[in-house]
Amino acid sequence: TENSKRNNVNIKSLNLILGLIFVFIGFVLYNLIFDFIWLVWLGFKPYWFYTIDYFPLVPWFGVCLLGLAFGNFLYKDGKRRFSFPNISNYKPVTLFSCMGKHSLLIYLIHQPIIAGILVFVTKGFSVAKGFYNAL
Repeated sequence: TENSKRNNVNIKSLNLILGLIFVFIGFVLYNLIFDFIWLVWLGFKPYWFYTIDYFPLVPWFGVCLLGLAFGNFLYKDGKRRFSFPNISNYKPVTLFSCMGKHSLLIYLIHQPIIAGILVFVTKGFSVAKGFYNAL
């Protein structure tokens, strides 16, 4: 059991070290431009690449590793090392809890609604612009 505890400590510190490395490399890659697209999922962006929902593996895997490291620090042996009051019965907390439990459904419903609004707004502006130009 002593050997397993030592290995567990090594993995916990490895999460912190690798997390910092991934985040650092991500910041370096963010400022660089590449000529190829096949490694865009890692963070190697071409100059022409643009999207609003792009989250490459580097640095975001590092953020996950840092979360694991801090979780291991704050919840040593799976137990919380600090206390705070129970707020689970407050209305805002229950609302956010419900939203968290149904986040996939909320995501799937709101995407077509937002897309429809954007199409309506852009088509509406183009119709208004055509009407204005006809005057």
